[in-house]
Amino acid sequence: MTVELWRDDEREAWAVRGGDGAVRLCERYVEAAELFHEFQRRATTPRKVPAGQVEYRSPLGSRVRFRKARFNLVLPSGEVVNKAFRYEHQPQPPDGQWLRKKPACADRTLYRLPELRAALAGGRGAVVYWCEGESDADAVAAELHLPTPPPGQDLASLRTAEMRRGKGMDAYRRAVESERRRIARWWKATQTEGWPAAATSHHGGAAHVTAEQAALFRGFRGRVVVVADLDAPGAADAVLRRGLLVDVAGLDARRVTVAAPAAGKDARDHLRAGKGLDRLREARERDLRRTAREYIAEKNTAAEARGYLRTRAALSLVERYSQKRKK
Repeated sequence: MTVELWRDDEREAWAVRGGDGAVRLCERYVEAAELFHEFQRRATTPRKVPAGQVEYRSPLGSRVRFRKARFNLVLPSGEVVNKAFRYEHQPQPPDGQWLRKKPACADRTLYRLPELRAALAGGRGAVVYWCEGESDADAVAAELHLPTPPPGQDLASLRTAEMRRGKGMDAYRRAVESERRRIARWWKATQTEGWPAAATSHHGGAAHVTAEQAALFRGFRGRVVVVADLDAPGAADAVLRRGLLVDVAGLDARRVTVAAPAAGKDARDHLRAGKGLDRLREARERDLRRTAREYIAEKNTAAEARGYLRTRAALSLVERYSQKRKK
């Protein structure tokens, strides 16, 4: 609904129509103008709408390292104009509180880390799909039909119950440690046996993968499929991930391939279209590099360039390593 301001001569007042369609009358123009600008601000200010939350767990799955919540920025008209993220983590030892801050361990953690470690122990026959987003990794994991850990206790409810019994935080901490040990035993057994496949992602989105995250693949003898999104940021991110896997993790370049969806923009769209993982098409790294360079060159303004300086430095680092390996 359009925000409007006009003079109503019949009622001898100034009329203001808000975004809800209701009309307000004001005797003075100053009051009507202030109301009009307020309605305009509300109509153009997006509100945060929760759109899901994911958990990044410790290597044995016994602890949530941090949570990442997504919010869609929605205008009153219902149009989604952007997205935002919020990170939360618990202090150690846990006290039931969540701090709204990204922990230092985030840049060396990958999504679905326990499943990833199980696949890394699977030998040459194992395959890992490294996607750009958590929703893509979840879609690929569902397609792989991976086993799931046993259900855990609701630790927040457990803390409330222990406090009501008057046992305090010591009982809560003991319960948390018991729950951690139980989950860790399950994951340790599965990781010892090794899994044939896994799906993972990094938390930062396009062009925010780190060398520490790629280093988790060191010693892996299986195959890694870097799943790229079909856009310019996705191309830059895929080039960066593959380069770090080869030059930092030391993987065989022949066993690190870049794949693109045959339908839609990303892996989730590809699977929703009814196409399996075997229908992912192989992408040419030369084309990806060209798209990545063009994308970075287009970022002219200072505000945009700040977010991609890290990408530019990482790409040049990968190219420098590649030249050294050729010599």
